[in-house]
Amino acid sequence: MDNGRNVLITGGTDGIGLLLVRHYLSASAAVVATGRRPVDETEFNTDNVHYIQADQARNDCSDNILQSVKQLGWNRIDNLILNAGTGTVGDPADESAEAICNTISVNLAAPITILQTLAPLLEASGRPGQVTLIGSTAIRGAAQFASYSASKAGLEGFARAVASEWTGRIKVQIIHPGPIATRMHEKAQLKVGFARRFFIHPDHATNRVAQIIERGTPRAFLSIGPREIVSGLLGRGPGQ
Repeated sequence: MDNGRNVLITGGTDGIGLLLVRHYLSASAAVVATGRRPVDETEFNTDNVHYIQADQARNDCSDNILQSVKQLGWNRIDNLILNAGTGTVGDPADESAEAICNTISVNLAAPITILQTLAPLLEASGRPGQVTLIGSTAIRGAAQFASYSASKAGLEGFARAVASEWTGRIKVQIIHPGPIATRMHEKAQLKVGFARRFFIHPDHATNRVAQIIERGTPRAFLSIGPREIVSGLLGRGPGQ
């Protein structure tokens, strides 16, 4: 990876998003991270990471990000990684309208509007600019994650449409990770129990995602593989 790259990562305060922030910093890229938390609740306290507090459930999220990026003096974005996501677990019949709307807003509507708003900055990149949408293997349908699955399936359709329309203007890719040993399942109140042993280690997942981004593969799946199966069968949790 060459120096001088401008990278913006949504959902950059936790999980894969945070690890991607660290990855690009280690490669001497200029990085902007977004998230819902106040800056004093993040680890971003150095000059090499610019943090934007932006709640993707709010309609003004994309405009907030654009104005903040302009204040930094950025006139281009080389890599836009739309990683932020949310979800709740439970029977679809029990999911509240508020929870459904929040999931769709954060996982689908916000990435669409953020990309729409920042597209001119991606086009200004001479590389050319690339957007990476982080989906989920839940697009196949995941029990207890009906709205989450629907939002990620919608993101898949959006990625396909934009990729066909923006050929030669902006590179578009979507990556669908499988279960990764981050705090997402805990925050969604899903008890995975023994199955967590087989989840993808966050560091391993980050390296694989970064490699896929660098290759520019239009569509990729990041699933549990032999490494995770062997580790789980040996009784080792992720990272052991």
